[in-house]
Amino acid sequence: MLKNLIKHEFRATARILVPLFGVALVLSGLSWLVVRLGGILVLPGGTGLGSPIFGVVAGILVLITVFALFALMVSAAIITIQRFYKNLLGDEGYLMFTLPVTPGQHILAKLVAGLAWSAAALVFVWSAFIAMATAIPGSLTLSQQMAIIDRTFEIPAGVFFTRTLSLFLIGASNFYLLAYLSMAIGSQRQGSRLFASFAAYAVLNIILMILSIVGIFLLACVISMLGLAPKLVHLINSLSAVQVLDLTQGVLTCVFLIGDAVYFFLTRAILTRRLNLA
Repeated sequence: MLKNLIKHEFRATARILVPLFGVALVLSGLSWLVVRLGGILVLPGGTGLGSPIFGVVAGILVLITVFALFALMVSAAIITIQRFYKNLLGDEGYLMFTLPVTPGQHILAKLVAGLAWSAAALVFVWSAFIAMATAIPGSLTLSQQMAIIDRTFEIPAGVFFTRTLSLFLIGASNFYLLAYLSMAIGSQRQGSRLFASFAAYAVLNIILMILSIVGIFLLACVISMLGLAPKLVHLINSLSAVQVLDLTQGVLTCVFLIGDAVYFFLTRAILTRRLNLA
């Protein structure tokens, strides 16, 4: 049943997001073409169309494309959050919760679809920016850019992008699950549920910020008391770029996954025991 829920979620969100991807694709293609033909700032190496007027038009088109790509990323997040609120906490919730599916499966279906669209949007935006950057006459080629990443991080560029994407997905899941929890808490209020959800999200973020500051302060105190500061500084200075990347990604992954588990179980508990539909 979870598989069917995920399929339904993809179909429902695709009606909105696929046209947005199409618009972004057309704008990105046009931007690549005008940059390739003459460049935004009439760069040398063009094909003879690098007039001032063409340069201005190209710049405006590229600016519109950048906004469209940003809007695509934001739209994927907004639709993912809106689907959770509308389907599970609004009027549609009366139907959704009659299905032979647990609240946890409802949460997972929404999360999987949202993460997939967010990942697709991120890869699309990456590809569009790389394409436009390499289209500038005299700019670095794609292989040269990949070689710079190889030298900087001491790992293949493909591995770097894959790891960045995985970290993005973990962070996005943390964001979505925290938003789900905020909406579940906000749904307990009889009036102004949307405002209550925003308020719950703000309060939860403040609590997390306070906990982070307190945790860092306590950790610093322990390190200072044990006299470990010089050793830690020496250890960090001795690490290579790839080791710093490994350490950073490992710490962030652990923090995000712990948050994911806490948000998921709290949201599931509210939907199971304290469900309050609009």
